[in-house]
Amino acid sequence: MAQETEHQSGVYFIATGARYLKAAARAAASVRQMCPDLGLAIATDLTDAPEAAMFDVVVSVENPHRRSKVDMLSKTPFERTIYLDTDVKVVADLSGIV
Repeated sequence: MAQETEHQSGVYFIATGARYLKAAARAAASVRQMCPDLGLAIATDLTDAPEAAMFDVVVSVENPHRRSKVDMLSKTPFERTIYLDTDVKVVADLSGIV
């Protein structure tokens, strides 16, 4: 189950494995820089990894598999969500579209 968050709107990443969690952390840093008022959440199997600490909400992925992303999309903790892949860099404010 997802943690509670004070944010109604936010950006949601889904990343299983260390490689994708690190990429999600880089992408989330770009979101934080451009959109400091949006919440950040991640669904990951590595909930205790240092990279997970930068997210406002961490959702645990149990038994990850090839289609974990599909399973976890509905687990967003936000009322209004922008889902981003881990290989993005946000270069403008996204607040107006969430």
